[in-house]
Amino acid sequence: MVLFHGTPILLGSGARVAARSRGHQPGRAEFERRFAAYAPVWAGDRATAIFAADDSAFAARYLESEPKAKHERHVYQVRAVPISRHPMALVNFAFKESDPNAFAVIAREYWQPSRKWCVWEYLCAEIEVVGEERWPDVIGLDPI
Repeated sequence: MVLFHGTPILLGSGARVAARSRGHQPGRAEFERRFAAYAPVWAGDRATAIFAADDSAFAARYLESEPKAKHERHVYQVRAVPISRHPMALVNFAFKESDPNAFAVIAREYWQPSRKWCVWEYLCAEIEVVGEERWPDVIGLDPI
């Protein structure tokens, strides 16, 4: 499947990138642990997955939300076999949610979506770079 991946890392065509464990921002590790508790076994692991999107603007938007992506930024067209796909917007909603019941509802919808969503993030175990894309002009789209 052709997808798009945003990263601050310069990659060449044909490069393969495998999923690996990565550190989280302070306060984020506990959130990811709680969020993952709602994941079905087949859905993959956000802590190690490579994130991709089906639109270069969405991949760029994801990258711009990362604190380490302020200087160097690249969006690549990639080939991948996604493990699963999830509504991108729900992660931030869940992160801000303090009510445990509401958090559970959001997490369940993320891991096993029952509604139609506009912006999906794909969890991948590996990607292969097809080529670099021009940085998208429009990244401020509402993901809901």
